[in-house]
Amino acid sequence: MPTTGGWKNIVRTGKLMAVFLFIPAMLHGQVTGKPYVINFSKNIYGGENQNWSVDIDREGMVYVGNNAGMLEFDGANWYLHQIRENMVIRSVAVGEDDRIYTGSYEEFGYWTRDQKGLLSYYSLSDSLDPALLYNDEIWRIIPLNGLVYFQSFSKIYIYNGKDIRILWPPSSLVLLQRAGDRLFVHVNAYGLYEVFPDSMVYVPGSGFLAHDEIKMVVPAGRNELLIGAAENGLFRLKGEEWRKWNVPAAEIIRNAEINGGLSLNDRFFIGTIVDGLFILDPEGNILHHLHTENQLQNNTVLSIRADRDQNLWVCLDRGVDLVQMNSLTDLYPDRTGRLGSVYAAALHNHVLWIGTNHGLFRSDFITGRGFTDPVMIPGSNGQVWDLGLFDGELIMGHTRGTFRVYSNNQIEQISDINGGFDLQKITRGDREYLLQTTYSHPVVYTKKDGNWSFSHRVEGILEPLPRFEIDHLGYIWAAHNQRGVFRIRLNDSLTRPESVKFYDRENGLSADWKVHVGKINNRVIFLTGHDIQTYDDLQDTIVTHEALNSRLGDYSHSRQVIPAGESRYWFIRDQHTALFRIDDRECRKIFEYRPGLLNMYFVSGYSGIETAADSLFLFCFDNGFALMHRSSFSRVPPPPEPALRRAHASSDRGERLSLNLKGEDQSVILPHAMRNLFFRFSSTQTTLFPQYRTRLLGLQEEWTIWSNASSATYTRLQSGHYVFQVQARGISGKESNLAEFTFIIRPPWYRSNLAFLLYGVLLVTGIIALRILFLHRLRQHALELERTDREKREQEKMLAEQRYMKLKNESLEKDIHFKNMQLTNYTYNIINRNKTLIRIKEEILKMQKEKGEGHPHAPYGRIMKLVEKNLSSEDDWKIFESHFDEAHQDFFKRLIEAYPELTPSDLKLCAYLRLNLSSKEIAPLLNITVRGVEIRRYRLRKRLKLPKEENLVEFIIRF
Repeated sequence: MPTTGGWKNIVRTGKLMAVFLFIPAMLHGQVTGKPYVINFSKNIYGGENQNWSVDIDREGMVYVGNNAGMLEFDGANWYLHQIRENMVIRSVAVGEDDRIYTGSYEEFGYWTRDQKGLLSYYSLSDSLDPALLYNDEIWRIIPLNGLVYFQSFSKIYIYNGKDIRILWPPSSLVLLQRAGDRLFVHVNAYGLYEVFPDSMVYVPGSGFLAHDEIKMVVPAGRNELLIGAAENGLFRLKGEEWRKWNVPAAEIIRNAEINGGLSLNDRFFIGTIVDGLFILDPEGNILHHLHTENQLQNNTVLSIRADRDQNLWVCLDRGVDLVQMNSLTDLYPDRTGRLGSVYAAALHNHVLWIGTNHGLFRSDFITGRGFTDPVMIPGSNGQVWDLGLFDGELIMGHTRGTFRVYSNNQIEQISDINGGFDLQKITRGDREYLLQTTYSHPVVYTKKDGNWSFSHRVEGILEPLPRFEIDHLGYIWAAHNQRGVFRIRLNDSLTRPESVKFYDRENGLSADWKVHVGKINNRVIFLTGHDIQTYDDLQDTIVTHEALNSRLGDYSHSRQVIPAGESRYWFIRDQHTALFRIDDRECRKIFEYRPGLLNMYFVSGYSGIETAADSLFLFCFDNGFALMHRSSFSRVPPPPEPALRRAHASSDRGERLSLNLKGEDQSVILPHAMRNLFFRFSSTQTTLFPQYRTRLLGLQEEWTIWSNASSATYTRLQSGHYVFQVQARGISGKESNLAEFTFIIRPPWYRSNLAFLLYGVLLVTGIIALRILFLHRLRQHALELERTDREKREQEKMLAEQRYMKLKNESLEKDIHFKNMQLTNYTYNIINRNKTLIRIKEEILKMQKEKGEGHPHAPYGRIMKLVEKNLSSEDDWKIFESHFDEAHQDFFKRLIEAYPELTPSDLKLCAYLRLNLSSKEIAPLLNITVRGVEIRRYRLRKRLKLPKEENLVEFIIRF
């Protein structure tokens, strides 16, 4: 087959208008009624395979007795409740007091739900003597008229809310049955008994079934019962009259071994051991037979119960199934994959013809049962693109060409041009033609001998154009799946185009890829998936259809539009579809349908709805098909109402607190540590396939996107006031009321009222303390300033004194230096004078020696005395000492105090040494020789007790 998967849109508009020729009663009452089964395996519900009993409470919560314990289903979530590990729950029943009663091996009691939505178990059997319960197992529980009956194989326990009493049968029991307000049980070897609160009464005439097992007793009209026995099958009992129910289904059901049943809405639902579930009408005809080859998970039915919407919960030997009895559509899912993806359909003479990617299939309609399993027509294998009825002829567009379909399952090829896409009737003058698009050239068909036959192909057009529409001017608008739209005008003979114009983004089209052509109120429109557009003939361009887009809302993003008659149109967007009424006055949504919630999906890019007789619609899916009658629009169920099931708060350390959901005041105050919130919610209206969206006011104003998620988690919330809201919508798209939960998260302790009071006290105390500290620091600052000022003044005074002392010292130093200079000059003057006097003395002595004795000595003597007097003048020393003391204050005093044994000569020598005079310079001052000076220096060292290595001059200078 050519790779043309993107070429064909199977939507048909008016081709089936005369196809659906069913009588009105069939159209209205029997087309929609086929059960749809939802399977729950043990991997889903989290228990074991076997499920023994089921019941539903007034809120729609489902309870199942399972080999692992009691299962609870809230419409979205399954929970497993166990009394003890590995304890099998054989029976479960919801009492008139809303308690959930369960029975097990040597154990029975009830469960109650607290304000937090949690179940707790209370044992009733603990109050009995264990010997009474020995080896007893509770197989059936039936609440009736304020009493609860617990049936084991050996006895019946009756609980009145306070006490338990026992009914003892004459033999072992089978299964307790309820028929309206009556109870019955089969007693082995005796027959059927009616059970009363204080006795068991034999049902007359039942002895012939004494050794059988009666497992079904249900109402069957006024004062009549339908009774099912495992071996003997079905009986009717009216008064004391027993009669075999000889209906066609009786033997089939007997061979399947009856295991239970119920009656509902004039129908009988009979579960069997080996062949699933039978649904019979009042006359005993099989309306439906559910088993493993169509929808059930297992053929052994262990229990059946109807919910408030009259759907069936079926417990199986492997799994739990929900049978939807009131679906808006008859669903025909292709569970085996044999049918394939449905692309086209036509209904003709009570036969449904189905075109798929596998070939052409036939399904016959049987009154009361719907359509039979489709059977493939021989020779039709391959992609079927189109099925249409024209003047009584059913014509099939196929990948291998075009075929005429006969009611005897024969097909005849009328064109070998591959890919019969869209086929429509057109008129030229007074003649009618069929125009068809294909993988290549368009094809024209004309009537020959009363049948439609191939005439010719249209030359000049070689494009795969899956879908076309004809406008009021006779132009053909055809969309190419990959590149824009063509406007074509053919010549009168339909052999060639007179004009062809191509429109893409440059001509206003908002998308080039997968544009679909449709028509609303005789006006051609273009569906791009982004918006809906139309042609502006004045500007010769494509423009947005503003009015239609604004009225359609989200459906302005549709890919398909299909006329449904009477100004009604189906729009298909993704996996959603809605029916709108569109005319000059209004654009109103009549109905919405979301088949994806049923796991039924339109073929991607080729979604289709067939319309016929203004009353019946066929939905084409990639895994089957569905039929919907127009009457479904008036019985759309209300949206599923959500309810909060569980809620808990937790801390970051893992502490957990379950929240009260049932109190009158739902405003819960939580400590700040419990700021992680978890909510679980659901709707028990399971067959509406609810979706949910949530928001948390106080954190977010926007809703989450719609999804199947039935829980919400919020972590690390801040303190504040919050309102959690959840809303649901079902398969019809209607939105429910809100379910709300209000809670408050307290601020952390450091932001509590007490904390703020403490903060206020601390603030006031702090202000006072700060004031005291401020005043203290102010005083300290004043004292510091005063001290600083005082220190500054003292420092300035000290600096002034230092400057004064410095100046004084400098002056003193200058003075000392000057005096030292004077002393030095004076000393050197004395030295020079003494040197002169010594030379004079030497010259005198020399002259005296030269003159000899003959020369008079007196003059020499006077001169010598004068010289000697000047050499050793005390006046010179006093003057020197005076100058020396001025330059070297207290030197002699300190020296004498340190060395009192020093002589005046030593003091003189010390003075000369301090002036750093050499021995040669000192000798004239002391009027002695240099040798004499050295001797005195030696003696001075001794008196000063200087060590040998100590320099005498340096010591005297340092002193």
